Amino acid sequence: MITKLRYSNGETPFVVVILPLLLYFLNFNLNMTTISLIKLSDGSYIKTYRLLEDEVKSLVANNIKSSKYEWECDIFILKNDEVILHQLKDNGFGWFSSYSDLKKVMDDFPIRKPYYHFFEGHNIYGKDFPKNSIHLIKTLLSDLGLDSTTFTLKESLIAKVDKAIQYHEDPQMFMITHILHLSALVGEVFLAENNNFGWYLKQDLDGLTWLPEIRIIKDQEKYSSINFIPWIYDEIMFYSGQAEILESSYLSLNDFKELNPARLERDSIGKIRVVDGKIIKD
Repeated sequence: MITKLRYSNGETPFVVVILPLLLYFLNFNLNMTTISLIKLSDGSYIKTYRLLEDEVKSLVANNIKSSKYEWECDIFILKNDEVILHQLKDNGFGWFSSYSDLKKVMDDFPIRKPYYHFFEGHNIYGKDFPKNSIHLIKTLLSDLGLDSTTFTLKESLIAKVDKAIQYHEDPQMFMITHILHLSALVGEVFLAENNNFGWYLKQDLDGLTWLPEIRIIKDQEKYSSINFIPWIYDEIMFYSGQAEILESSYLSLNDFKELNPARLERDSIGKIRVVDGKIIKD
């Protein structure tokens, strides 16, 4: 299955194994329909979501164009060419926009390298990200149809962007393709309001991926990093329709600040964890 793991340095790779992967997406949240994005080896994304059995019954009733059995699954192709996949072993149901999308996902598994950083390919600026963060914010605002020439780095700007994303034709896809821009916005607003913090770029074990983090600065020394981008990424990948993804991440950064960072020891970040979007100190 796709399982979130941790390297010893705190980075988050993904392990991919073919059939259990679908179970992960189809059974991610048993209490609600959760949209998920599957990242392919070419950097593109396929959208899917889990269905409850009752939802499937209403979708397929008098609406099946054809059916087939592949990958140990029953596949129902509907009259509008959407696909319902029934994983027989665990009785899980999932939706794909087309059979070609489903086939892309299944065909991609053998060529996808088994370990990769979740932020792979997103930070095109590498360690020079801080020099380009304001440019990224301007591009984000422009892409959303907002004023990109005059803006103030404050919490209200985050709320404005959250609202604009909500009205986008495809909020989830917009966010994942702009995750570097969103990260720049959340980070720069936080830094504008907290002058004892700064950007820190951490290089992944792959030697290619640079992950922007927020680091506490005190007495000319740099202390524990706040690795906040995975919070944004996770909420995007399993989008529930809520529009306040950026606001939630920004507030979590402020929760971390309230832990009195001046007393945190070097590398004490391991004692901090996120539970249901809240910062918890062990």
